[in-house]
Amino acid sequence: EAAAAAAAAAAASVAGVGAGATPDVPSLVGRSKELLKARRPAEAVDVLWPAILAAPREDSGPLRFQCALALHMQSQHAASAELLKQVIELEPSFAEAHLCLAQVYTALGLAAEAEAALDEAATLRPEIAGWVQAQRASLSPPEGAGAAGGAEARGRGGERGAE
Repeated sequence: EAAAAAAAAAAASVAGVGAGATPDVPSLVGRSKELLKARRPAEAVDVLWPAILAAPREDSGPLRFQCALALHMQSQHAASAELLKQVIELEPSFAEAHLCLAQVYTALGLAAEAEAALDEAATLRPEIAGWVQAQRASLSPPEGAGAAGGAEARGRGGERGAE
């Protein structure tokens, strides 16, 4: 127990969160963006996770979003999806969370869920509806094609069979 508490305290100090302190969300989000841009997602998770645990739930959406991006970059798609669903629960009108969830669902092979997330993003931000339609075309392979067939179809410009 003492070792776990020491590890948690060390992680919290790395994240800029003192024992019992409320994390500085804007600073931590900024730091995580720097780490993600530098392609250091594991370090971003190390910075963000203690802050997520320390922050009041209603204030943790931006931290959860950044952590979900970091997990996605590490191919931890299921964990990323769970965090993105929490972000959407906290901030339902955050269109970017829906867009990222669509990407994660696509990585998980959940085309129907990805399409639903894209549709929600387009509803929230009508100005991206055309882009969303283009993204839908790349979500799943044409009917009757395996995964390789889908990759070949996308390689030819994203053509698909009729819906």
